[in-house]
Amino acid sequence: MNPRSKSGFTLIELSIVLVIIGLLVGGVLAGKAMIQAAEMRHAYGDLVRYESAMYTFKNKYACLPGDCANASTFFPPAPDCNTVAINYDQTCNGNGNGSIDFYYPNNNAMEQYFYWQQLSLASLISGKFAFNNPPPYGFGHPRMSWGGTSVSIVKGYSGSLPQDNRHYYVIGGYARGATMLWTWDNIIPAADALAFDQKFDDGVSNRGRIQGGNVAYAPFSDTPCRTGSNYAVASFGTCYLSYDLFF
Repeated sequence: MNPRSKSGFTLIELSIVLVIIGLLVGGVLAGKAMIQAAEMRHAYGDLVRYESAMYTFKNKYACLPGDCANASTFFPPAPDCNTVAINYDQTCNGNGNGSIDFYYPNNNAMEQYFYWQQLSLASLISGKFAFNNPPPYGFGHPRMSWGGTSVSIVKGYSGSLPQDNRHYYVIGGYARGATMLWTWDNIIPAADALAFDQKFDDGVSNRGRIQGGNVAYAPFSDTPCRTGSNYAVASFGTCYLSYDLFF
């Protein structure tokens, strides 16, 4: 009786299969890296466009968006600026002091929210931004195409932002546990924050135009974004990023 023949992969065939699998995995990882790099470029481009829109607004209306003391002469006024809900096509006046303040004219209406709304009403940025206290996610600020983040404008007086009272764009998630919601929740992995900083600034977490920060709100406990001047990549830190507007 003839021995039963057995079929199977040879070592050469197995090697070819492993090479193909490796190429497929490498292609997927390379594609993911390319997509993330494109999202980073788009996010940085948005920051530059928003900054340019702010100066275009200032040149046209002789005031900063959100801070305009006579914004209601340019755009439809809200019937009641003491309310906590104002439509996207209605706005309130600021105090005209040259600073985009947190509270004005009361604890509900905030220049930092009307900043985005008035840029939109002036057709300088896309999107519609209504004011609500607190706003639903993505309601009062532009959403970014990178990592589920949004962007807000704040003054550097609290959290991990530089203590110089200048204005910054902040890229992150909506702050958990905060009564008034900014976008400095730490949802950007430190490795991604480092890559963004290296690509568009100096790669140092506490220096330059782009810096990394971390604010932890109880009961949440997040791994710090940075250790000294280094992003906490090895410990899987989480960050928001600030972009200095230099005023």
